[in-house]
Amino acid sequence: MQYEYTPERKVEKIRVEPDHSVITFSYGDSRINVSSDIILFLDSDGRVYHEEKIATSTDPHIYVTHYKYDAAGHCIFKETSGSAGPTDTDTLFCHYSNGNLDSIERTYYSYGFKTIRQYFTYYPGDTNSLSNAARGQPFMGLSSRNALESVRMKNILGEDSILWSYFYVFDERGRIVRQVKVIPGKPNDTVWFEYF
Repeated sequence: MQYEYTPERKVEKIRVEPDHSVITFSYGDSRINVSSDIILFLDSDGRVYHEEKIATSTDPHIYVTHYKYDAAGHCIFKETSGSAGPTDTDTLFCHYSNGNLDSIERTYYSYGFKTIRQYFTYYPGDTNSLSNAARGQPFMGLSSRNALESVRMKNILGEDSILWSYFYVFDERGRIVRQVKVIPGKPNDTVWFEYF
């Protein structure tokens, strides 16, 4: 992905590889239009509390998302409801500890309602330079303080399994310049970052 910014350092465009699609942001007093089909509504602290995805000729799906934040500004609740009715709902409860996302509980519908729990570990000495604010999107809430190390899930028997892990290369200022995502049994996914 490639980001373009306004002079005020707000995200203006995101270019997404490999299809080179462009997401365009425009800012109003209390809302942000993301391209032509997504509108973000901001609370008095400048964070998204309501998101609407409207139908287009190429994507008829409609959804509405609601967000809630803790006093620090971390997103602690996110619920998305789609146009297919009560089974088209995805709910996240997010739990934080020491400034980092500790776990999420997700309830969604897939041949019946299901609930999964994911747990996160972090590199304690490495700062998260890939935060929402660093990407020009502070309106998405405060990100975890440290660089993410792994995402785990417990199965129905309580057994722990790693879904994926991250490894990083840092520049001389301690910022992440390369991120390697390792998913067991799949090719690694590597992303490079530049800072301006």
